[in-house]
Amino acid sequence: MPKRKAFVSPSVADLKRLLDLREKIEALEAELEATLRGAAGSSKQKGSGRGKAKLSPAARERMAAAQRARWAKVKTSKEERTSYAKGAKRSGRRKLSPEARERIGAAHRGGKAAAHKAKVSIDGPKPPKKN
Repeated sequence: MPKRKAFVSPSVADLKRLLDLREKIEALEAELEATLRGAAGSSKQKGSGRGKAKLSPAARERMAAAQRARWAKVKTSKEERTSYAKGAKRSGRRKLSPEARERIGAAHRGGKAAAHKAKVSIDGPKPPKKN
């Protein structure tokens, strides 16, 4: 093992020189960070960008009135589209027309008939019974 040197306390002049070197190192590190941030295109630097625009109360009120008008237009057109909006209450379930019910029934009956012709149930073939 190498021998350790005895600790010698530095002189005041050496301490001042070390302090100056530390300050120079910190300044160079700050400059390096600023340069790297600038090269990366960071928009967080001071002075970049326009900042947040301040709107006058009158401008904000005009924008709010326009938004209220847009919502009123959406709401009235939605009410006009629904038939139950004019006082008639809507029942819990919607009713199918007789034509639609007939089409669904025909498709269902056709599916069962095809399954019976093929001697296979709709659920698939049944497994054999165990004794």
